[in-house]
Amino acid sequence: METDVASQNDSLELLYHVKRAIIDFAQDKSGATQTTDIFGTFTDLAAAKAAARSALPSEGYLKDDFVEYEENDGTKEWKHGDGVIVFAKAAAGQEFVVRLDTTPNALHFK
Repeated sequence: METDVASQNDSLELLYHVKRAIIDFAQDKSGATQTTDIFGTFTDLAAAKAAARSALPSEGYLKDDFVEYEENDGTKEWKHGDGVIVFAKAAAGQEFVVRLDTTPNALHFK
């Protein structure tokens, strides 16, 4: 039983923030102008990944809305960077990036 408590405490050491950024290259060729929204913060990595995968559908987007749609399931080489769970590109050139940012759980949220 002590191991269960210890592993639970270990898993609470980090927070996983689900963020979605839209980069509109049609408006700004440099990609510097981005719209970012936070979809939630989790102490459980699996829950954070599930939330990241459902972020675009929760906004009403379908996979068919994009000319390119990729999810990082860890089974293939990933070219979109660490922490990126979903990468999608719209026909008009906007890129949608859903990522996890990890921070220490300094306030010990459960």
